[in-house]
Amino acid sequence: MTSQAAANLLHAKEWSKLDPNPETSSFVQNLIEQAEAGGSNDASHRQLQTLFPVAPNSDTNNYQPRLHPRIGFGTAGLRAKMEPGPLGMNDLTVIQTAQGLASYILQCNKNNDDDITNTNNKFPLKAAVGYDHRSRSKFKLSSKQFAIYTKLVFEHAGIECTLLNGYVATPILAYAVTNIHAAVGIMVTASHNPKEDDGYKVYWNDGCQIRPPVDGAIANSIVEKGNLVPWIEYGEELRKLESNGSSSDNGECYGLSDVIQTKSIEDAYFESIQSSGLVSRVDGTATNATTSSTPKISYTAMHGVGYPYAKKIL
Repeated sequence: MTSQAAANLLHAKEWSKLDPNPETSSFVQNLIEQAEAGGSNDASHRQLQTLFPVAPNSDTNNYQPRLHPRIGFGTAGLRAKMEPGPLGMNDLTVIQTAQGLASYILQCNKNNDDDITNTNNKFPLKAAVGYDHRSRSKFKLSSKQFAIYTKLVFEHAGIECTLLNGYVATPILAYAVTNIHAAVGIMVTASHNPKEDDGYKVYWNDGCQIRPPVDGAIANSIVEKGNLVPWIEYGEELRKLESNGSSSDNGECYGLSDVIQTKSIEDAYFESIQSSGLVSRVDGTATNATTSSTPKISYTAMHGVGYPYAKKIL
């Protein structure tokens, strides 16, 4: 076996040890077993090379995962296919990202950087998280699960976190950031991307998506050694929550989502839209006496969850 092939195998083995998802971890472990039996030209090994690329001249005696290629983080946050490995959207990459993001926020708050967190610390450190309907059953990956893990990470870090209940459109999450005076917001969605993809959009305390230099600082925080390893057994925490189930009383996320606050935020969002002058009619009544008919609008979302919101506003 070549040194490059050995490095691929080591990278995959170390990854699967940390992965809290039984489906993706088992998938990778099976590939490893097949690759070890078949050699470096085996199809399984070629798949591992795709899922777990390594830096040139990688040293198997000094494993450093931060040096290997991984899913990029930038002004759009994360976006990739839902699949195992550091290049994909999966439970481990989301946990690593959430830990890096939480660490960065805590450091900014410690430095009393008012532009980064909350002005003059008048409000407690908060985060808001929303998610859409995307999922990939083959690997038991979904936007909902990524959102739940994000809340678990932030709460473990000591940051109050509001998880919006049920599927929400992206503008609701952006609005929630300023509505509850959050330091950061995360929307788990891949917008118009193919249905196998998912994403992790990060919004700053102004309700806008992150921009330089914040995006680069967060990216650096994610790959710090202490943030690449899960802080706690998140998978076990999720299984405990799943055993409790969800209901109309405790919300869609096993008691983690806030049903009442979600409705309050949505009501405030609709009220702000209706009072903004951006809509021509409110409650079916024409705002202009010369308006003789209701305008016709075509709604053409591909993979989104915004239709109920668009219908209510229009």
